[in-house]
Amino acid sequence: MKQQETRTGPKEFKVRLHHADPGYCLEVWEMLRDGKNNVYIGRDDFGAHLWYTLRDAPDGFCERDYIISRSVEFIICTADWTPIGRDGNDRERFAEPYPTWAEACEKAWKRIRKEYPHVTLEGFDEWIESFAPQIMEAYEKRNWRNIYKKTVDRKILCRFNYLGEEMVITRLSRKHTKCKARWYEYFAQYPNIENTERYLKFYGYEY
Repeated sequence: MKQQETRTGPKEFKVRLHHADPGYCLEVWEMLRDGKNNVYIGRDDFGAHLWYTLRDAPDGFCERDYIISRSVEFIICTADWTPIGRDGNDRERFAEPYPTWAEACEKAWKRIRKEYPHVTLEGFDEWIESFAPQIMEAYEKRNWRNIYKKTVDRKILCRFNYLGEEMVITRLSRKHTKCKARWYEYFAQYPNIENTERYLKFYGYEY
């Protein structure tokens, strides 16, 4: 990644979120350009939330390339290009970066977190493996944790909005298919998702 700014004049562009890649700490945004093909740029979902040009976007590796000039201003839009905010790399002009997708999910979780004090990201693997009838190889442990389970119920705990899209925090009731273990998993999801195991953010287990 090149640590220098692109040489662009003072401009503003409409952008809308294309997708987020939590594993790469990156959001990919589609940038509207009048009379030209749209391009895809990136924003860090940590730190100063810097905006970058990207290589191999939106469907490839989406590698960060140049840091975009502080003179460029982005008009944050909903999916139908309705403006709802502004952001850019100039932190004097934009002292508070526009909230990221991950921050919106975390803010919603904080509203209800006290109601679910036993939710955790730790210890589940050891707990579920303790139900196994024998010592397992590594691949058997993965199968025991990830394959032999089914969803028996889905409950929406709260609703929130990000970039004009409704999202929900859900609790999935899980049952292991080869032992008596039962537990809950907590996610941020879209409300009408067909595959209940697809999620935007995973908050943890309750077991």
